[in-house]
Amino acid sequence: MSLRPQKTDRGAVPLDAEDCEVLHAQSGDANAFAPLMRRHYAEVLGVATRHAPAAHLGEDIASETFIFAWQNFARFTVGGDFGAWVRAIAWQLSRARREREACRQRHLDRYAEHCRTAAEAAESAHAARRAAEVLDLIAALPAPRRDLVMLCDYDGCAGGDAAIHFGRTPGWVRTTLHRTRADLRAAISRLH
Repeated sequence: MSLRPQKTDRGAVPLDAEDCEVLHAQSGDANAFAPLMRRHYAEVLGVATRHAPAAHLGEDIASETFIFAWQNFARFTVGGDFGAWVRAIAWQLSRARREREACRQRHLDRYAEHCRTAAEAAESAHAARRAAEVLDLIAALPAPRRDLVMLCDYDGCAGGDAAIHFGRTPGWVRTTLHRTRADLRAAISRLH
């Protein structure tokens, strides 16, 4: 899309005040550009604020619009609608900013998803590694202690039932289980 307004056949129609300001500004007179900017600033700000990715960016885009207009003033045809031209610039700059922001947000979302997935994978790998280490420690226990821990802690058997299973007293089960768990905690803390 071109920012150049359509040429109109002005014929012998005299130039209005805005056209005279445009001619002076195109010849390099920055003082002639200032009234044009003041006259159309509110409209440009409205367009920029409505179409910006965030309303607080409207003033920045409005400023960029007039900088762009001044730098590309040779593209504007005398007799065209200057207000429409700068509003079109503001709209295009707002759209470009919105697209950049959406692209940036997509990249941030993708990066966050990657970090979350990597963290979950690392966490689950760490948990699996720790579980394997604990199972190795349990497997290294003497058979009665290993069987007692497996029966009570993994199978959920109550102390009284474990005492019957092992043919021991409930006191033996509690004491042995307590000592075995303490030994396992100490061994796990040495691993990490």
